Amino acid sequence: QVGGQGPFVDITVRFEPLEAGSGYDFKSEIKRGAAPRDYNSGVMKRVEECISSG
Repeated sequence: QVGGQGPFVDITVRFEPLEAGSGYDFKSEIKRGAAPRDYNSGVMKRVEECISSG
């Protein structure tokens, strides 16, 4: 969360190995209505940033 008040969601990210060179698989287990719809895309974007930076 950046600045001020607003929605806040506590998430857990789990990483599991895939075959080398197969990229990654993003699965969301957020229950419907538990968080705004756009949270998935924000989480996925941040995970991609972390993966690419090591």
